[in-house]
Amino acid sequence: MLVDQTRLTGYGLTMGQLVQLLQAENLNLPGGTVKDGGREYVVRTTGEFRSLDEIRNLSFLTSAGATIRLSDVATVQEVEDQSGTYSLLNGQPSLSIAIQRRQGLTLFRWQLG
Repeated sequence: MLVDQTRLTGYGLTMGQLVQLLQAENLNLPGGTVKDGGREYVVRTTGEFRSLDEIRNLSFLTSAGATIRLSDVATVQEVEDQSGTYSLLNGQPSLSIAIQRRQGLTLFRWQLG
């Protein structure tokens, strides 16, 4: 997504507000459980985006009360992964994390569980 900052500001919106909107619309949360006789079902509340058009057509209110679409302030397109580096572990894609100690900062211990 490429945001046109000039258009966004022209509608009286900030990048932070735009990020909050997208986060609020793209959720997958536990919704609780439903009991039916001897069975219990786990329910999820899903609001995940399913297509680029769904994202482009996402509408929201400006500070002036006008309704606009995300496509009015941003270009939404699918792009090929352009990362320059990647990690493999046992021949499978993996995640690498680099941790550096910076002078003057407290170093603490943590553990993956």
